Amino acid sequence: MKTIDPRHMIAGFSIFGAVAGLAVLASLPFAGPETTPADERADDGYELCLRTDAPFFEGASARCYSRSALRALAEAPVTDGSGAPVSVALSHPADRAAENAIGRTCSVYVDLKREGWYAPTSADQRREAFFIRACGALALMLEARAPDVVHFTDGSPEAGDMSRFLNNAPFGIAPTAETEGDPVRLTLGDEDAAPEDDATEENAALPALPLADTPGEWRAARGDQLVVMQELALADFDGDGVGEILVFTRAGPRDGTAIFYAVGLLEKDSPASPLSFRLSDYAS
Repeated sequence: MKTIDPRHMIAGFSIFGAVAGLAVLASLPFAGPETTPADERADDGYELCLRTDAPFFEGASARCYSRSALRALAEAPVTDGSGAPVSVALSHPADRAAENAIGRTCSVYVDLKREGWYAPTSADQRREAFFIRACGALALMLEARAPDVVHFTDGSPEAGDMSRFLNNAPFGIAPTAETEGDPVRLTLGDEDAAPEDDATEENAALPALPLADTPGEWRAARGDQLVVMQELALADFDGDGVGEILVFTRAGPRDGTAIFYAVGLLEKDSPASPLSFRLSDYAS
């Protein structure tokens, strides 16, 4: 079991993951006008269809997007957890007297990061996490291809599979708060690892249930922990020919303020295999 030290977490985001994510973001296909990767070529006819509104950008509604429409999201305002536009102040990499630059979109933010601009305070780093997540999710969407094979029934997880996955997932949320607002601890482990033996009446896992008023969203609880997983799109995101579901996950104490957010791929490798989750390197 791998545990991320809670001392290295900011509002539920790993600083180590953020650093790695920033390195990847600098190579994204909307990182600067001189960048001309394959995805900047004319649209190839493929469309990525979002099954729920993407919680990263203003105006990213549930519809089908061509590659040019996806790239246009790099110019859309990045939003925070409430759906409101958010900005981040970044300091000059060398000139301390220089005025801060303000990032509001992925195109501006990624350009600034490529030039070495950085978030100087913990408050700025918390806001920066919205950009790491949004721009990383967009990078995955730009890599999407039509899958050769899909092992999800009707393109979505079955309730039984999702219930077993969320209640015995290889990631977990554990409160570390001694004071209100302290970060949570994210644990990542092997899919075959046995779940902790905490099946008391108080902590018994509840079945994962689809949110009736929000198609494509699931929730499960164990004790005071609540996990919500939102399906964004089904595609081949990693080039292996097998369809994965791009998901946005949020979790934490139901009555607390510390929330963990993650973007990753929900995978099913064969019709009989259980669900697994792969945390995105882009959107750590």
